[in-house]
Amino acid sequence: MKRKYLYAFRLGLLSSMEYKVDFLFSLFGAFLPIVIQYFMWKSIFHSSGESVVFGYTFSQMFMYTVISAIISKIISTGIQFEISEDIKSGNLSSFLYRPASYSIYKIASYLGGKVVYLTVSFFVIYIVLYVLNMSPTMNGFMFVMFIAAIIFSFILNFLIYYLISALAFWLEQIWYFYFAMGFLINLLSGGIFPLDIFGDVVSSICSYLPFQYTIFFPVNILNGKYGLSQILSNMCLQIIWIFIVGIFSKLLWTIGMRKYNAVGG
Repeated sequence: MKRKYLYAFRLGLLSSMEYKVDFLFSLFGAFLPIVIQYFMWKSIFHSSGESVVFGYTFSQMFMYTVISAIISKIISTGIQFEISEDIKSGNLSSFLYRPASYSIYKIASYLGGKVVYLTVSFFVIYIVLYVLNMSPTMNGFMFVMFIAAIIFSFILNFLIYYLISALAFWLEQIWYFYFAMGFLINLLSGGIFPLDIFGDVVSSICSYLPFQYTIFFPVNILNGKYGLSQILSNMCLQIIWIFIVGIFSKLLWTIGMRKYNAVGG
């Protein structure tokens, strides 16, 4: 059974290396919005005449833009489309009679597909920040905290989309819903703009949702916006949300599988 998961990881890794052009375009797609936001924020700071806007200096805002774009690409899954296709085509049935977990198989494939992208992305982001003289200054311990937060972000984001993907058991045409939810989740996670710019009310609401702990929180560790106590408390919330979303996804999948079996899946 472990070999199956290792195979899934290897398959994801090979797939990411096979489609080199798609990988390069995906990487370019992460940096194109960065260029646009660079000039947008430069204009905003220049027009305001202030050195700090929405609680960020220009360096911090641009660093947030760069890091969030990369992390957004790193933790993106696309599994909802794969799972939907497995459900509709009946491929999911092949896992029902084997001693292998479908969710773990998908996680292994997901991680395998991210290894190359993760390595290249952080190398590129370091080069960009170094060239612009905006490389983050932090001690080794804080960097370890950042890496830990990214790992939890991986897990939480996967579970969020794994939960959403279960809706394919009930909805026939769900791709447009997935695209809409993907945009909304990216917005609420801080993948487009820092959540601070939407005001105290929106920021307060977002603090009760799991999304900001996938991008907004880890980016601002690197940006130096949090003290150690805030980092630790937010990491605890990440773990709590992992358990909550994990429980709900397990429940929804259990109900969905009953429906799937009932119709001869």
